[in-house]
Amino acid sequence: MPFNQLGNRTISRGIGGSSPYFRESAVLAFADKPQTRLYIYRLDLAIAESHESNEGLPSLLGRDVINHWYMQYDPANARLECTVRYADHTLDAT
Repeated sequence: MPFNQLGNRTISRGIGGSSPYFRESAVLAFADKPQTRLYIYRLDLAIAESHESNEGLPSLLGRDVINHWYMQYDPANARLECTVRYADHTLDAT
């Protein structure tokens, strides 16, 4: 990540202290199976400034996207299924 090219630096404060991050506009797209539709979301990302304390942490998909989905979670069968109820834009792949 070219952090020197990011803008909108801000500070997040919490129980563990303060953490700098950058707010950037982004477009996120998901294709369904068998890839007949493309679901597109416009959102703001919060990109954490790189630091040894967070380098092993995974990226997280925010509630601003997953709140628009219906999810079925079946951990006993190692299954998570999502059905899109709403996206900012939907394109047919055919």
